[in-house]
Amino acid sequence: MKRILALNFLAAAMLVPASLAQAASPNASPSSASVHGTSKVHMHGTTKVHNDIAGGAVGSVPGVVAIATSSGYCTGAVIAPRIVLTAAHCLAGVTKASTIRVRFDHAHQNLGVSRYYTAPGFSPATHNNDAAVLILKSSSKEPALEVARAEPAAGTGARITGFGQHTYTSAVASVAYYANTTIQSFASCQATWAQFDSAVPSSDICAENAAYNATLTRGDSGGPLLVRTGSGKWSIAGINDLVVIPNDVYNGAIPQAFGRVDSIRPWIEGKIAQFG
Repeated sequence: MKRILALNFLAAAMLVPASLAQAASPNASPSSASVHGTSKVHMHGTTKVHNDIAGGAVGSVPGVVAIATSSGYCTGAVIAPRIVLTAAHCLAGVTKASTIRVRFDHAHQNLGVSRYYTAPGFSPATHNNDAAVLILKSSSKEPALEVARAEPAAGTGARITGFGQHTYTSAVASVAYYANTTIQSFASCQATWAQFDSAVPSSDICAENAAYNATLTRGDSGGPLLVRTGSGKWSIAGINDLVVIPNDVYNGAIPQAFGRVDSIRPWIEGKIAQFG
């Protein structure tokens, strides 16, 4: 069976049987959670063992953070001292900013959130403009990552990183994993997804690394798709969004979808000017 899953971990009664629902403590480290996707989850699919960020290794870029809410876990990236960029679908079920905590592994901080905003035009149904910013109660000590000004070309080397699960049914990780990947053309990505009767959101870009089976897993939602700038620094080209999972098995040969940030950069810059 094929599923398209949002990559966060959320407990939602309408999508998960009540017996599987388990709300996360906002003060906890992202080490366990219940299972959720964009379609109803069945726990009896074929499962293979992978690393977090399948095909990846332990480690993260400074500025990549773990996010815990009252209903699940995600990943994010610092874009200003008081602002974290993540996916809007990570806030599904969240009604109060006070239920969100952000963990900064490099700076050894655990900070609260005073408010949050979703990107203009965000659609929970289509995942178009799937982006949000979290406004921290106090400043992070980790460096801010740049936001890309243009969509990277197909063939560009990139990196995925996040705190996702080990396997389709396991808990999210307590440490970040990463893997290198490659930007794909939108047309080729759509063609691959069409084989699974699926469509990539029109506001997204894609990346894959089939050679090492490197793919995103749930809990990685909201984390950055990173590309190098001309000076060699990491910049955020996309926000981890959706992945196709045939037979409940992560497959790095299927491109993963990321919300483009260049198209919503004016909104992001406005929030940085207001709260950064």
